[in-house]
Amino acid sequence: MPTKIKILPPELVNKIAAGEVVERPVSVVKELVENSIDAEATDISVEIKYGGLKYIRVVDNGCGIDKEDVGLAFTHHATSKISSFAELSRILTLGFRGEALPSIALVSQVEVVTKPRSFSPSPLSFPYPTDPSKDEGEEDAARTAPTNSPSPQSSPIKGEEGASRPLPTGVQLKIEGGRIKSISEIGAPEGTSITVRELFYNTPARRKFLKSPNSETRQIIERITTFALAFPQISFKLKVDGKEVLNLQKADGLKQRIGQIFGSQILKQILELDCDYDVVQIKGFLGKPEIAKASRAELYLFVNQRNIFSKALYHAIVTGYKDLLPRGKFPWGIVYLSLPPDTVDVNVHPAKKEVRFSNEKQMYEFLYSAVYKTLNTGLVMPIYTDLKERIVTSDTETHGDASLQIREGSPGYFTEKDKIQSFQQEFLAEVFKGMKVSPIKEKKAGEPAAGVANLWQLSNMYILAQVKGSLVVMDQHAAHERVLYEEAVRNLTIEKASSQHLLFPIVTELSPSEFMTFEENDELINKLGFEVKPFGGRSILISGVPPLPKIQNGEVFLKDILVDLEERLKAGGEKVKSVAASFACKGAIKAGDKLSLEEMNSLFDQLFATKEPYSCPHGRPTLIRIPIEELNKRFERS
Repeated sequence: MPTKIKILPPELVNKIAAGEVVERPVSVVKELVENSIDAEATDISVEIKYGGLKYIRVVDNGCGIDKEDVGLAFTHHATSKISSFAELSRILTLGFRGEALPSIALVSQVEVVTKPRSFSPSPLSFPYPTDPSKDEGEEDAARTAPTNSPSPQSSPIKGEEGASRPLPTGVQLKIEGGRIKSISEIGAPEGTSITVRELFYNTPARRKFLKSPNSETRQIIERITTFALAFPQISFKLKVDGKEVLNLQKADGLKQRIGQIFGSQILKQILELDCDYDVVQIKGFLGKPEIAKASRAELYLFVNQRNIFSKALYHAIVTGYKDLLPRGKFPWGIVYLSLPPDTVDVNVHPAKKEVRFSNEKQMYEFLYSAVYKTLNTGLVMPIYTDLKERIVTSDTETHGDASLQIREGSPGYFTEKDKIQSFQQEFLAEVFKGMKVSPIKEKKAGEPAAGVANLWQLSNMYILAQVKGSLVVMDQHAAHERVLYEEAVRNLTIEKASSQHLLFPIVTELSPSEFMTFEENDELINKLGFEVKPFGGRSILISGVPPLPKIQNGEVFLKDILVDLEERLKAGGEKVKSVAASFACKGAIKAGDKLSLEEMNSLFDQLFATKEPYSCPHGRPTLIRIPIEELNKRFERS
């Protein structure tokens, strides 16, 4: 009777293993760039086409591969980085398993051209198995160099007049589907060039689960950016579909590299992190609270220059900020932990994304302490930009007909607290001005505001109202998000929004991923009321912003939208809806914003003028109703 359990054939086993290493094009780029860094390269160039599915090429000036080792490099579990079990506990390189190159070669067409730094020409041996489907003549031809190169099997080559010429000094290897097709000597510069074509050509099922080329490209840009932050002493170049996206020259240090990637403006908004403990050295830069982000996308964490993901360490950083971060925001930061390699295990995740510390609790405490110590200085003070020179006063303080009166004036001598309070008052006075709502009718003394009467704000987050014998609770952020979302969709599909022109246009530099997101969506972004155009390199010129009073800084607002939009598009969101959702999310009233009675009434009016008033674009409810019967039941009334 045949057994149900069968031993899988080696070819299938290898392809399963390759799937763990090569998930998508960015996996190939990651593995090849890590090899370049381990080879002590100081100059790394990456080129991709069609999101990396059609073409990936990584060129470096590293130590190169010896001719005897070229074929072995594509054998499973063959590596030059470790040789014993003891070395596994003190890994000093980014790669070490010997799985990447053979896994890549199994699912693509690979060409390698390499030359060691001190190559001595000699006849090339051919000890590696080739494609058994070839007959003897084909295999001989495969071993022969291109017509413009001499035969690799001969020693010094005779020229037309019998003079000796030196041999080529590099090696070219071609592999398809894991099988070596040819190997030959070829003229080459020092270093290694690896070209990967037609990724997953022989596993079409894998291609079905990949995202769009633009989405794959964004992931590759983010990965190269991460490498550039980890190794500022290395120059990185990235070309996408023939266009140069990144050109980062060698930097003198991390701060200069940050300026190269994120723009020089951010250097005024970050604090240096530098703390030494017995077992770990913590360095890097932390963003001040005013540049807090909507996600963890720009919080980079490195352990011994390896980019990792760690919920515990992320939590330590966020906790170190304590109450400095606005609700729902995440810090901007680049944090390096340097510690003895035998105190951290990097061999716990198939893609080496996570690590395990010998004492994780201690690492948490050290990182929390370092972040808190760095931020607990007089340098961390929220700075509100573009504060207009206006004095805001409140004549009365009643519950129905109080109004903030704004009058022009010259700036006085404000303390930092006065400036913040003035800013908050000005914001509240203008938060709904300019929005498309029906004007509030003039009220007689003692008459409640138009719309829903008897409104209260709870914790500056929820609005309570009595409606037809029920208690209605509105989430102010979700409600305003729904209003802005539908308005944005209308602007994107029917009628372009008006724009508020800036007296002094702003020139700002975007990060590589932000700039790519902008380029892909610039037409839609400008329909929202922005007036933005490229200004050379990764710089853009902002000459107009949407007429929303909440926008105190058009540059920050636009960047927040781009970061949020990138995350939505990565998740496969439809473009128009994603742009509208990002705009609404970043432009809406936040939890913690105090609203006047008029503003609460306006929000109710606007919400019930929308097509779908009962949920925000994310699907969360905008309001809930608690019937009087439920309250009676809770209070045990009969």
